[in-house]
Amino acid sequence: MSDAQDPHQAAQLGRRRLEEALEASKVGTWQLDLRSNQVVWDRRMYAITGSDRPLTVDEWDRELAHPDDRLGARPIPPEGRFSTPPLRIQRSDGTIRWVISSGSVISEDGEPRWMVGATVDITEQQQLQEQLAKAQQLESLGHLTAGVAHNFNNMLQIIQPCLEALRQAGVATRDLEDAVAASNKAAQVVAELIAYSGQHRRDTVVTSAAQVCRDTARLCQRSFPPSVQLELDIRTTCSILAEPGSLEQVLGNLLLNARDALVEAETPDARVSLQAECVDRFDEHWVEIVCVDNGPGIAENVRDRLFEPFVTTKRDRGTGLGLASCQSIVQRHGGQLAYRIPDEGGTEFLLLWPTTDREPAPAIHAAPSDTLASDKPPILCIDDDEVIRRLVARGLEYHGFETEAVGGAAALDALLDRRADFGFVLLDRSLRGAAGGTLLPVLRRRLPNALVYFFTGEIGIDLAEADGVVSKPLTMSKLAEAIDTALRQAAAE
Repeated sequence: MSDAQDPHQAAQLGRRRLEEALEASKVGTWQLDLRSNQVVWDRRMYAITGSDRPLTVDEWDRELAHPDDRLGARPIPPEGRFSTPPLRIQRSDGTIRWVISSGSVISEDGEPRWMVGATVDITEQQQLQEQLAKAQQLESLGHLTAGVAHNFNNMLQIIQPCLEALRQAGVATRDLEDAVAASNKAAQVVAELIAYSGQHRRDTVVTSAAQVCRDTARLCQRSFPPSVQLELDIRTTCSILAEPGSLEQVLGNLLLNARDALVEAETPDARVSLQAECVDRFDEHWVEIVCVDNGPGIAENVRDRLFEPFVTTKRDRGTGLGLASCQSIVQRHGGQLAYRIPDEGGTEFLLLWPTTDREPAPAIHAAPSDTLASDKPPILCIDDDEVIRRLVARGLEYHGFETEAVGGAAALDALLDRRADFGFVLLDRSLRGAAGGTLLPVLRRRLPNALVYFFTGEIGIDLAEADGVVSKPLTMSKLAEAIDTALRQAAAE
């Protein structure tokens, strides 16, 4: 008989292969003598549990099982197979693992004599399931956010221009200013929901990281009281790829959070510092941006959940979406955002944003709108909301645009039979009875030289054949500025 056919060697080979399979699958085996209560473990059980000795069923429940997963006293199962649900164990080093145990009860003389079985470490599988469940929750949140954002943005598109018109008419009351602040806050909450859900994704553009830092700091500084000093140390010369306004939103949130913390704590010699430089980390090139303040810092019970949605340090003044949406934006761009405790106290946020070798395109600056009054093309607004049509027409005419507004396909055909000199079209993407996108072929055919922009409160817009998107809500001055910029960019191309 050859060595290959030797039964003893074949059995040894089989045992080795079984050992290797058990090792790879993180399965530990055990047996329990029900009369003597003696337990025998293989070496993998020690590795799974972190225990230095075999544990009986009661000892396992008392010393190893997670407090929320203890099974308590229970009878020995009858002869046959048994299994446990996924349960957590808490090892001596503090780590939590998920395990499943299964086995058989073997009887002798009609009485249960042995329990033999195996325990499997399923921590990785459980974590994957939790990640999948979280991803499904986020997807549901995204769909919910899309519907909420669309409806709220349409309502805000009516509220904000009305408040703006009252201001322009000279109405100056505390009630009006409170209403303006509330509408702006509502728009901010919707924007943060959109950013957190990740539904609103736009094409990235090349921009200067230093310019974004300086511009955002300058805008935020206007709202800083004299008691809070803002210091800049911007040394980066790198370019980055970013969705328009994304890095500005992150930096603005960090700077204004720091301002609020310092003001609330009445910190003496209050300072906020924004630093930026090019660095190499993890064999990649990054812009490293650090926002640090000398305030009271963040409470220990909040730190571990700082980037979770609806967690806030501002009591009843915060939405709890700011940092969560910032984290979502940064991760979507391949970056990292982290909280650190400075040696000298206070709060510090570290932001790493990947760089690009491409150069930013030269900026196109729109001139003040009144200088374009003589050559502004007529504007066409197509929206099924009569109030929005009326507000847009009146608001754009105030800013020097001749504007006509219609509510649907039939009215559009009638209007285009009368005139076809429109240079810019605002097209509501969610017209009742037909999606606004279905009118694009008509507009392209009958207004071949016009820019067509979706005018919408929806998120996650697919441009299709449109030239761009103007997102609701916005004031009429902002709408006029957006149209001016789009027309100038088109003329420069």
